[in-house]
Amino acid sequence: MTDNLSDKVKTNPFGGWLMVVQIILFLLIFARLRDVQLFYGLLGEEEKLLKIQGVTDPHLYTAFIYTELISGAVLLMWASVLIYLFFKRQKLFPVLMIIFIIADQLTDAAVFYLFQPLAASSPFVSQKLIFGIIIGMLLIAYLVLSERVKLTFIK
Repeated sequence: MTDNLSDKVKTNPFGGWLMVVQIILFLLIFARLRDVQLFYGLLGEEEKLLKIQGVTDPHLYTAFIYTELISGAVLLMWASVLIYLFFKRQKLFPVLMIIFIIADQLTDAAVFYLFQPLAASSPFVSQKLIFGIIIGMLLIAYLVLSERVKLTFIK
């Protein structure tokens, strides 16, 4: 089985479930790019949004926008580096991807709990957090246990 898989990895190193990892990486980049664009645009509309949403603590809202903007930019750059490492088949990719998944989920959870008064009106935020944790656990399990991952990223 290992020889057959080893031959497949030599001819198509990014096949199988690694294609799903690749798609998820690109989706993460697009999602973080959208987040950065959205929260950067909200910086100029802050006073208007405070009036519309009736936020009682404008400093909390400002902190929320800056937290999302900064974390989105950092995670966007990190995901871009991961894409590069993925296609270069660097040995560090699986470890850095696992750390990225954990950091992404911890960031989302921290933002959710720190700014819960702003997010309490939307059940979408908690659903996104739960869905992200489930997908993250599945990805981490795949990156740790998969023979294809080990064969692809060992040089």
